[in-house]
Amino acid sequence: IGMGLFIKALTMIPVSSAVFLVRVYPVMTAVLAWVFLKERMNSIAIVSLLMTMLGLYLIYGTDAGIGRIDAWGSIYAVVAGLGFSVLIVSMKYFESRGKEFWDAVFWPLMMGGIMLIPVMILNENVSFVLKPDVLIYMSGIVVVSTFLAYIFYAKGLESIDVNISPVIESLAEPVSAIFLAWLFVGESVPQTIFVGGFLILLSNILLEFRQEPCKRIK
Repeated sequence: IGMGLFIKALTMIPVSSAVFLVRVYPVMTAVLAWVFLKERMNSIAIVSLLMTMLGLYLIYGTDAGIGRIDAWGSIYAVVAGLGFSVLIVSMKYFESRGKEFWDAVFWPLMMGGIMLIPVMILNENVSFVLKPDVLIYMSGIVVVSTFLAYIFYAKGLESIDVNISPVIESLAEPVSAIFLAWLFVGESVPQTIFVGGFLILLSNILLEFRQEPCKRIK
């Protein structure tokens, strides 16, 4: 559902707004872990939360957040990030209680996909007639965004520490998405969106480099 809402948001708001808004999920994950997993939020996590909220305000207060349709696109992107947070915390929750990896990962993802099928069927704009050019386009997305992406990610982990990889991803994903949107779609990034996105990315980096380990609240 989170991925579906993110794709929906991309059809309603600029790519720059969507990729920055969805990047709130690391901070959301820290909050949910504090509530449901009893993991302590240290001062760095609290500062990151405040920076994320300020970044959201800057992005949502720009032209991307004005108007009913654009406002819903912004909300979809934020809820998509929340969906990723719920997935991460849920996997940690069930794994900590002895569930196998596939029980904690495969079944929730499959059930989430099945839940989207009625939405697709009820959508009057859905067409089940796939043209050859559409199949080629979809195949390219699947190969590049899943198969090749995870191969390169796994290859990169051979030469860098695991705790550094999310920081690199936090920087590379929004920048590359914005560049491609500018190159192929002609989108530009307003100054307020850029500043708000920078605050959100910086909050992610602070979370990754926090000095105190997670502790359980007794």
